Amino acid sequence: MNKDNFWSTGTLNREQIGFLDDISNNARFSGGKSLSRTAIVRALLDVAQKMSVDVKKVKGEEDLKDRFLEAFKKYR
Repeated sequence: MNKDNFWSTGTLNREQIGFLDDISNNARFSGGKSLSRTAIVRALLDVAQKMSVDVKKVKGEEDLKDRFLEAFKKYR
C-alpha cells in the first residue's frame, strides 16, 4: 500500500457489491485484468473529483445522486 493512502470503511448493499463484482468480472473475462472493488471505487472517485458537482443545499443522498448525474451529463 502506498504511504499516501489511508484506510476507510463503508457499507454497501448487495446490489452495489454485485455491480462492483460485475465490473471486475467483465474486465477479467474480456481479456483484461481482474480489478479489486477498492480499485473500482477509487477510479469512480477520481473521475468524480474532476467534475463540478454543486452540493449547495443538498437535502440527502437522493438529492446528491441527482447532482452527480447532472455533473456527469455536463462533463461529457
